[in-house]
Amino acid sequence: MQDKTVDEMIDILISSLEKHFENRIKGGFSTENINEDENHKEFQLLFNVYDYYWIRIGYEKCYIGACILYSQNTPVFLDLSQKYWEDDFDIDLFMEEMKKEIELRILDKYLKAKGWL
Repeated sequence: MQDKTVDEMIDILISSLEKHFENRIKGGFSTENINEDENHKEFQLLFNVYDYYWIRIGYEKCYIGACILYSQNTPVFLDLSQKYWEDDFDIDLFMEEMKKEIELRILDKYLKAKGWL
C-alpha cells in the first residue's frame, strides 16, 4: 500500500467506511494534517458516526489507528488488531473491529431506537 498516494488511501478508507457503516455516517468526511513527502505520508480523516461520536482515523508512516474524540483534548484510542497499513493490511477487519469498538460505547437503547441494532 505504500505505493498509493495519500489521496488514494483516503479514497480507499472512505469507500470502506461507507460500505461498513452505511447510513451511520453523518455529514461526510474531512481531512487534516495531510503530508505526502516521499518518505513521510501522513493524514487524518474525521467523521461523525451514529450521530453520536466524532471519529478520527490517523495514518503516519504505515501506522494506522482510530480514536473517538470526546473533546479536542480527550481522544479515546480504539484497540484494533490492524495497526500497520502494509501489504497484509485487512481493511475489512479494521472496519469491523472499529465498528464493534464504537458500538460497545453507545447505549443499546439508542442504537435500537435508531434502527441500528
